[in-house]
This record gives sequence, C-alpha cells and structure tokens, in this order.
Amino acid sequence: MAILKILPSALHAHFFDPLTNLFVQLKSTRSCPKLCDEDWLHIGILRVLSGVKTGRDFLQSMQANLSLPTVAGFFETLKSKRRLALCRDANVHLTQALAQGVPDAFAVYQTLAGFDLYASDGHSHAAAVHDAPQYSAASATKKAKFATSHIYALNLRTHGLHHLAMADQVTRRKEHEMRTLKRLTLDQFRLGAPKGRKVLHVYDPACIDYGLWHDLKTGGVYFLTRQKSNTQMMNCGPLRFDRSDPINVGVLLDEQVGVAGTMLRHVRYQCALSGETHDFLTNERTIAPGLLARIYQMRWNIEKVYDEVKNKFHEQKAWASSPTAKSMQAHFVCLTHNLMVLQEHRLSTEEGITNTCEIKRKARRLEKARRLLAAKNEVLPVLQEAFQRLTQRSVKYIRWLRAYLFVQAPWANAVLALRYSYAVF
Repeated sequence: MAILKILPSALHAHFFDPLTNLFVQLKSTRSCPKLCDEDWLHIGILRVLSGVKTGRDFLQSMQANLSLPTVAGFFETLKSKRRLALCRDANVHLTQALAQGVPDAFAVYQTLAGFDLYASDGHSHAAAVHDAPQYSAASATKKAKFATSHIYALNLRTHGLHHLAMADQVTRRKEHEMRTLKRLTLDQFRLGAPKGRKVLHVYDPACIDYGLWHDLKTGGVYFLTRQKSNTQMMNCGPLRFDRSDPINVGVLLDEQVGVAGTMLRHVRYQCALSGETHDFLTNERTIAPGLLARIYQMRWNIEKVYDEVKNKFHEQKAWASSPTAKSMQAHFVCLTHNLMVLQEHRLSTEEGITNTCEIKRKARRLEKARRLLAAKNEVLPVLQEAFQRLTQRSVKYIRWLRAYLFVQAPWANAVLALRYSYAVF
C-alpha cells in the first residue's frame, strides 16, 4: 500500500509531488510487494525530516502513521545496493527539476553563462552505534570508532545538494579528503554537465593537488580555493582586468603564477567590510577576479547547509554500519534538502509565503554595512548586495513540515498555519 493512501495529508502530497512526478524516469526500480520503491524513498526522507536520533526511535514513532517494515526488515533494506542506486538516481532527477524550477542566482552574469558552479566540501557523521571499534593509528592497544566522512557539492545557482563521494570505509578509517577526491572520475566531478559546459568547484584548501587540477582542466573541470600560507609561487606576469568595473571593487592583484610546475591564477582581494585581504588560487582564466572572490565567499552556503543537516535534521550519526547504508543516508539527506528547496520556492510563487523575518534581518545587516562604509566615504560593493537569498531552511519551516505531513488537514489549513508561523498575511 502506498504511503500517500495511508496518509491523506494535503501537505504530504504537495511535498512529495516532485518525487512522484519523476518516479517513472528512474531506472533502478523493481517490484517489491513488501515495501515498494516509492514508499521506500518516502520513508528514508521522512527518517531525515523526523529529527529522531535512532532508527528504532523513528520506526516506533512513525508506526501510528505509516505502514512500516519490521526493525530487522528496515535495516536489511539499508544494505541494498539496488536501493542505493535508486536513491542516487532519484536525486539526479530531482536536482534537474531544481535547475528547471528555481531561479538562477547568477543569471545576470553573462560571463558565467557557460559554467556550473558548486561549493564542495567534506562533512562527517559520527560512527554508527553498532560500528566495530578499530585500532587507532595513535595507539596499538586502544580501540576507537571512526566518523563517516562524505563530500557533498552544493549547486550555487539552484541550491541543489549532490553527494560526490564517501571516504574509504575499509582500508582507511580516516581518509583525507584529497585522497577521496582523487578516486572520483571526471564524470563524477562534472555532475551531469553536458559536453562543452564548464564546471567550477569552490573548495577550501584541502582540495589543493595541482596535478589533479591540471588533469581535470582538460575535461572542463576547474577549482577555486584559498591560497595556503606556505605556498611557494613564482610570478609569471600580471593579468589584465577592468578596474573601473564595479564587480572588481576590492581586487588588488590578478596575476599568473607558477606553482609546483603548474601555471595557475592568483587573485588578491580586500574585503570592504572587514578590511581583510584574501588570496585565491584557481586554474580558471576567464572569470572577472572580483566575481571569483564573491563566488568563493558564497562557499559559506554549504557550511550553512551542513548546519541545517546537523542541528535541524539532527543527522549527527551514521544510520548503520555497512558502507552501502552510510552512503544511502547521504543521498537521503540530499533528497530531503532538495525537496524542501523546491517546496519553499513553490510556497513563495504560488502562496506568497516567504521567511520575511530572515529577509528583513539580511536587509538590516546590509543597511548597517552601508552606514559603516558611508562613514568612511566608501560605498558597498555591488557584489556584496547580490545573491541575498536564504542559505538554509528555517526551524519554523521544518517544524511545520514535521507536524502537517501527518495531519489530515486541507492544504489551505496547512498554508494558514505556516502564514501564522511566518507572520505573513
């Protein structure tokens, strides 16, 4: 029996509608009488949304609302590689739906028209309860459990979340992010970008491997990161840029440099608000230096998403011990985040509901920055005012979802409850 029939909730239908519409396109489906694939996807997403700490807690708390499998049956499905492929395939299609349905934050910048832009970074979940303790490298006698590390990529245009990779869970217990990245294929880095389109990953300095950068550049994949303090560079000449262009305000230097036998680009930028100077390295040559600096500042978006995952979803621990289950959890996190972004956009366009309190807070911070700079006879750089969108979903919104997904209330009632929560009338 489908969950939608068990839960005649208008919000449930509205929230899962994008996933329902794309289900026929998924390739990894199979007929399963005990727990059909569509129900399985719904259950995994509800597990993330529920905010519970354990799988048993989730099953028991949801038994009154859902036709759930047994505890043993639920954890057995977490080992299924086919269902893992199903989760991965579903998120690929969902991120495509985001690209078609959510406004592009960078649409006004024609120089970026040929780029997909991602903030990429690692994030860890604590070890699962039943993970076996292992000998640590620091001691031959003490055993320890190791966290599960994942690398995600957040689309800066649409705010869609992708799972890039999981750190080695077999031969290394604490794998460095760079080693994980080097195991990825070119297609994995490109995240479905069509031939001829460029992909820029904005990463912290953990991604620095100049040989890898060189190899990936031939396939249209580029990196942007902060310069490490101990980087030895050879100046190979300045690069021209338009100092009169407002988007380059704050750029102090744009030059070619040689680093470890590789030709790179070095941009030095001074933030108008803090006065701090930042040095960036990239293997991309065409984007304006001021725009590169602003794109890197937006890397913080993925940290806000990680805060959402950890402190609002309460996804702080791995669900189970198998590598398949741990990877599956990461894909369910992506699916949940992306469905929330899609629904938040639909609520804005169809119902006129937005998080006005947070929007006003952002506006107040901008106005304060303008006043501080005006006192020094300076103006706020144009790029500091751009991209003023919400970087994570609010607690009010998530609480509303948790409540009304299981309330047999008409859509108008659920919407009215959210209006009261956001004070939007």
